[in-house]
Amino acid sequence: MKIITLLLVSIFCISITFAQDSAIDTTDLKVAVDRLQFDVDKIKSDQINYKIANDLLEKTFHSNYSTIQLILTVVIGLFTILSYFGFRGIRTVKKDFDNELTRMQDTHNTFKSKLDEFIEAKEKMENEVKEIIDVNKIQEEKITLIEIKEKITSLSERNEYTAALKLIDDGLKILKDDTDLLFDLALIKGHQMKYSSAIDQYNKIMDIEPTNVSAIVNSAEMYLLSENIDEYDKFVKQNKSILENYSEGLLPYFNILKLYLQGDNRNMETSISNFKTEFLGLLDQNLLGIWQFDDLYDFLENKPDSVEKTKLIEFCKILQGKSS
Repeated sequence: MKIITLLLVSIFCISITFAQDSAIDTTDLKVAVDRLQFDVDKIKSDQINYKIANDLLEKTFHSNYSTIQLILTVVIGLFTILSYFGFRGIRTVKKDFDNELTRMQDTHNTFKSKLDEFIEAKEKMENEVKEIIDVNKIQEEKITLIEIKEKITSLSERNEYTAALKLIDDGLKILKDDTDLLFDLALIKGHQMKYSSAIDQYNKIMDIEPTNVSAIVNSAEMYLLSENIDEYDKFVKQNKSILENYSEGLLPYFNILKLYLQGDNRNMETSISNFKTEFLGLLDQNLLGIWQFDDLYDFLENKPDSVEKTKLIEFCKILQGKSS
């Protein structure tokens, strides 16, 4: 009896355990089935989407293909028509175009040639006008200089040196190498007893005209009046021929003036006596031409009276043919 009871209890326990395991297996199976159903549904959905996309793609392809066929048909048709009717016309148009291009090129070349001729004529005319303007300017400057020189002469004669110097400056701005203006400037500087400045102006003249006689003889006197005996001797040696040919009395005058500056009374007397003897028959004539002693007399006014000074003044009168 106990054995049977024990067996029944055992069977009951086993049944309970089996029932629990069966319940667990059934739940897992249901979950698996649901998942599988979901996957199947998803696959069906993807198949439907794919079919729809495929149908749309196929329709689009057929539509584009039809359009391309239509375009090709039109192009081929136009090409066929042009081939049949237009090739000759196209060749004609090309020929006409080439002819027109050639004509335009010829027209361009002709225009360019005419333009070059016009430019050349314009430049020639401009040069001629410029030459006329330059000539007129030169003529105007010459007229202006003539007027300035006339005024300078008039002012210098009245000893109005300041105004004369202003006009000389104006004239030199027009023509800086005008020897007449430079000579007027040198003369005024000599009259003002600015001997070194006068020599500078005479040197400018001699740079332009190396054999300008007036500049050379006046420079010699300026060297003596500035009491620069050494420079005077050098200058006379360099220009002796011109000084000798100027007049009979020029170098004798310079020699007596030099002896006066050196205070050599004895040689002054001897030189004056020898000159009188040599030019005895000409003492009543002017042996210096247009030479004036204004600068010398101005110079002597600042020197003390002396026998030598008196002899020098008397000798100057002899050279002018004015001795008593």
